[in-house]
Amino acid sequence: MIAAECDVLVAVRGARLGIPELRLGFPGAGSHIGRLVPRPVALRMLLLGEQPDAGRLLELGTLAAVVDTIDQLRAVAHDYADTIAELDPAAAGPARAILRRHDDRAALDGYREELAVLRRILTDDPGGGR
Repeated sequence: MIAAECDVLVAVRGARLGIPELRLGFPGAGSHIGRLVPRPVALRMLLLGEQPDAGRLLELGTLAAVVDTIDQLRAVAHDYADTIAELDPAAAGPARAILRRHDDRAALDGYREELAVLRRILTDDPGGGR
């Protein structure tokens, strides 16, 4: 899930966030969606196919801003990028890494588990080749 790797998210009004993997018969995104929405919302997205729109994602704190047009999206994203670029990289980089470290480890562990399940699905091997 690409959005989960972003530090600051902006979306155009009406945009939706979804997790289609389960509907396609594959595990996925569960290891990353927890970075973006609270657990109850993540579970509904995974199991019920809910796709919160940009307004709801703004309420949840997932998005930093919601805009009306792609041009506005570019402008806001560039403004945020400029603000971040003004920070001292010797402080900002490590601070970001510290904040994300636990989530990165959890996501990597979850991703490995998802791959193991996918391997079992694709090979019809209940043991996952182990």
